[in-house]
Amino acid sequence: MNTAAVVTSEVNRVLRFVWQELKPRGKWLTPFNVISIPVMLVGLGILYFRFVFGIGSVTNLNQYYPLGIWVGFDVVTGVALAGGAYVITFVVYVMRIEKYHSIVRATV
Repeated sequence: MNTAAVVTSEVNRVLRFVWQELKPRGKWLTPFNVISIPVMLVGLGILYFRFVFGIGSVTNLNQYYPLGIWVGFDVVTGVALAGGAYVITFVVYVMRIEKYHSIVRATV
């Protein structure tokens, strides 16, 4: 058997496997999907505008106001990450709960 035929049959086998795995096994119109589908569609619309009209169209970034919405985003995510690291560090070092000692370094 030549190499091209082997590669083609293997690719077909992998594609069939992926297709079988992606088929829904039960009801696909669940509450989670009802909420997720519109969120994903909005995200696709934002991606479209971002790549067609540039990053300034979705983030309000320009030469006059270079921070845009990222200031709020960074504050929200930064506070959440710092708070989580603080709590884990407090639990391990102050309250002496060694169960979480393995993740302290990663969180801090």
